[in-house]
Amino acid sequence: MGTIITLTMNRLTAIFILLLFAIQANAQNISVVGIKLDENDHTAEEEATMRFDQNGEVCALIKILTDESDFSYDVGSLGVTDVEEYEDEIWLYVPFGIKKIILRHQELGSCEYAIPITIESGKTYRMGLSINGVAKEINDQELEIACYPERLSLFIDDVEVLLKEGYAKIRLPLGVHAYSAEHSNYTPQAGTIELKASSPGRLVITLSKITTNTSGMSYLEWLAQEPVEYIVPGTDVKFTMIAVPPKRYVQGATLEQVSSWDDEFPTHDANIDGFFIGQTEVTQELWQAVMGTNPARFRGEELPVEQVSWNDCQLFISRLNAIIGQKFRLPTEAEWELAARGGSSDATTQYSGGHKIDEVAWYVGNSQATTHTVATRKPNKLGIYDMSGNVQEWCQDWYYKYTAVPVDNPKGPQKGTHHIVRGGSWMSDDWGCRTTCRDINTPEASNAYIGLRLAM
Repeated sequence: MGTIITLTMNRLTAIFILLLFAIQANAQNISVVGIKLDENDHTAEEEATMRFDQNGEVCALIKILTDESDFSYDVGSLGVTDVEEYEDEIWLYVPFGIKKIILRHQELGSCEYAIPITIESGKTYRMGLSINGVAKEINDQELEIACYPERLSLFIDDVEVLLKEGYAKIRLPLGVHAYSAEHSNYTPQAGTIELKASSPGRLVITLSKITTNTSGMSYLEWLAQEPVEYIVPGTDVKFTMIAVPPKRYVQGATLEQVSSWDDEFPTHDANIDGFFIGQTEVTQELWQAVMGTNPARFRGEELPVEQVSWNDCQLFISRLNAIIGQKFRLPTEAEWELAARGGSSDATTQYSGGHKIDEVAWYVGNSQATTHTVATRKPNKLGIYDMSGNVQEWCQDWYYKYTAVPVDNPKGPQKGTHHIVRGGSWMSDDWGCRTTCRDINTPEASNAYIGLRLAM
């Protein structure tokens, strides 16, 4: 009888040990390999995918990377709000502030994971799982796309991408992808972008408006030209160019200009081909995006850049042209004056935009000894801002004396010692902000009241 009892106890012990090993082995089949906030994923806070916990608070969303399904979850007293299962990930909506998560699976066992970060309301997190010792790898990545013009046709790997107001956010496999973009009247663009697991990708596409044949356009065709907006590739930095139609106008100290300098005489006819000019002065944001530095004394992204020499401007323009694929330049003095006059030969206003300087310019009378955000005074008839005041603007020309002889597209002498500066600045009086007032400086000089405006 004693022998029978002993055998029975041995068998029970063996069964218990086998069960213990089975449970332990089963528990090791699943583990969490990490969790992190995905700052570029806004699923948890978007209206269509937002969820609320039992207290009415916006849930956090944990996206679990796994091919498995049929898990159960325990995250604490408020419980899991919602679960959505997809082909390669599970969306787990949970209350904010949870400290741990327990995953259970009928075949894989269970896993308790202490969350090492703070789970915030309305944020999206990505959590990796290891199943049978194999971690689910991130094999795709998010790509954010911004395009100009907004309605261009965009293809990535020969598949059309649907844009909404020039914007899209998609997921693509890791690796290199080919893209192409096109729009009528714009130069097409093609290239590649590489997506890496380490961070989301960003693709900014800016098509350049085709302007190569503008020299043959009529005056009315130039008048119909819309402003052209450019975006510096890889950034959100934009700038706009305004069309100035071809015009023969009287350059120099016309009748409305009071107490003009001698070098504003004699007046003369200048015949100018159509061109484009910057709607505003070059901002510090644009200079920084191209040059990687900011030389300005008065700091602010939308303030005009200053403390740039004529030589500095040439380097900036060279780099900008290489990035965007255009032929930007400084305006000639004659182009600058025509644009400042609003594209008109009528001598009607002393300043660019009107007779009342306080309405159109930041100058010594209202600037409080600093530059101001561009495009915050009245524009002129062409929609161009700050051609009087704020900062003076370099022109391409070497300084020269006017003559009464009519000139086609004057560009000044081939050599000189000083370049033309136009427009007046925050420290100029009203007289110095007149559209015909001329100033000069050496090409290497820079100070806090001279900047630049682009032309093309």
